[in-house]
Amino acid sequence: MVAKKSDATARLVEKGIQPRGLPVEEAAAYVGLGAVEFEREVERGRFPQPMPLSGRRKVWDRKALDAALDGHTEPRESGSDPIMALIDAGK
Repeated sequence: MVAKKSDATARLVEKGIQPRGLPVEEAAAYVGLGAVEFEREVERGRFPQPMPLSGRRKVWDRKALDAALDGHTEPRESGSDPIMALIDAGK
């Protein structure tokens, strides 16, 4: 029997290995957004584009997401984007 991707990922996490390539749902959760909001922010250029894999699969590089979040640590002007304000508040 072939193990499901989630089973394989769970085994990695149990061993202390965090997957670096994250599917959209996990990438969104990683930065504190829902999948729809995350994809919108990717389109706006606030988060990196995904890495295409075989077929139609795409993953986001966890380190690239960290770098994008690190770039949003500057104080914001009043009236800034409410989504980014929520991300900043979660530091």
